[in-house]
Amino acid sequence: MLAYLLKSTLCMGILLLVYLFFLEKEKMHQFNRFYLLGSILFSLIIPLITITKQIPVLTEIPVTYFTTLENIHTEHSAISPMPINNSPANPIPFLPILYCLIAAILLGRFVRNLYKLSLTASKNRSVILDGARLILLKENIVSHTFLKNIFINEEGYTNLSIEKEILTHELAHVKQRHSFDIIFLELLQIIFWFNPLLTLYKRAIQLNHEFLADDAVLTTHPDVSAYQNLLLDKLSQPGHFQLASPFNFSITKKRLVMMTKEINQSRILVKKLVLLPFLVLAVLVFSSKIISAQENPSISKVNGIDLPATKEGASKELLDEYEAIIKKNMTKTKSGQEIIGRVTDSERNKLESIYKQMNRAQRDTANVRFIKNLATIKKAIPTQKQFDSWKDTGEYGIWIDDIKVKNEVLSKYKAEDFSYYSVSNLNYNETAKKNIMTKYGLHSMYSHQLNLMTNTYYEKYYKRHLSDPENIMMYRIRYDKNKNQSYLREVD
Repeated sequence: MLAYLLKSTLCMGILLLVYLFFLEKEKMHQFNRFYLLGSILFSLIIPLITITKQIPVLTEIPVTYFTTLENIHTEHSAISPMPINNSPANPIPFLPILYCLIAAILLGRFVRNLYKLSLTASKNRSVILDGARLILLKENIVSHTFLKNIFINEEGYTNLSIEKEILTHELAHVKQRHSFDIIFLELLQIIFWFNPLLTLYKRAIQLNHEFLADDAVLTTHPDVSAYQNLLLDKLSQPGHFQLASPFNFSITKKRLVMMTKEINQSRILVKKLVLLPFLVLAVLVFSSKIISAQENPSISKVNGIDLPATKEGASKELLDEYEAIIKKNMTKTKSGQEIIGRVTDSERNKLESIYKQMNRAQRDTANVRFIKNLATIKKAIPTQKQFDSWKDTGEYGIWIDDIKVKNEVLSKYKAEDFSYYSVSNLNYNETAKKNIMTKYGLHSMYSHQLNLMTNTYYEKYYKRHLSDPENIMMYRIRYDKNKNQSYLREVD
């Protein structure tokens, strides 16, 4: 959501700058009206558009592995049998509450203003003029428009003292449906109240409305000087209802100068044409990108060390044979998890041979994988100072030889009793913390995981690693079928 808001706001800001410095001074008001409205919609929609680009990239199999965390000391982290849930903790709902509260206040104000206009229109006498409804008010107000209602002073209308130019101006607002633009902006400001650019857009659109209405007046009453003087005479009159098109909105040098500006069709055409590549560039910059990996048989990988995959893939017969071997050797643990037991050498060789013929998609669904053997982890003997600090139960959770132990167990050891250690930072959400605390009977949750190998265990590990085959056979164990979460375990 944050990325969407940043992209849409940045796009909106750039398009507004283009209008202010490139388009606003041109006498192309109808085009500018749709440009401003279109820029807002464009900025809100473009970040939602997805552009897919296919390039050959390294891909990862979508599976959660044994915990591999940031290692403070060595190049390789020890592997822990606990899968990590990386979903973020539940955020404090303060911001959503604040957002809804402010939006509700703005919505209430908007509804109140609509009600006031509706009440004013219903309580006062009205007459029909050229498809519009003149609301005759006793107050001495500046004429203004909302939807099909034109609010004017009753005495001035009765005495025929309201100038024809004024009525023509307000009728232009009605006929061109300018109120719908303002309502659209008001609703957007309720939803995106934190975006100040919408206020700037609203001002630009209202000024453009005045340009359009002025053009309508000068088409019927072409005396520009007389009309300008009339506008200046109205500046001292009272205010107007909010949401209505104010007659005296932004009576500035821009509006007065615009009335006498000549239309340069060639320059206008050039500017319109220049906008096209600019908008295409905006689509490319602010749209969402999805990189779709083209299959590359030489570099596809599982957890960084997968075997080269083929493009053609294994045949259906080979895949059936692959699954048959797995099914034959399937066993269940006490917890109900299905795992593959020890297979014969010939079966293992057959599985590895078929796996090497699989393509990327086939491997994504395979429960048995083969990965290149990792390099042997080097010895890392802790200092006595490090060893003593690990006894802190609030800071460290301890695994010795891949078994979870209490921190006080370290009192039975000395630093030199261990040949390897790795310390990993943990980033659990609250649910994962509670699960781990329940599983191991903890009163509080530690922030680091310490993995230790005793000298004897390290020697066994080292000898076994040297005798391991080039490619290790792994089996995927599913621990949450609803969330499709799983990790890989080496087959003994």
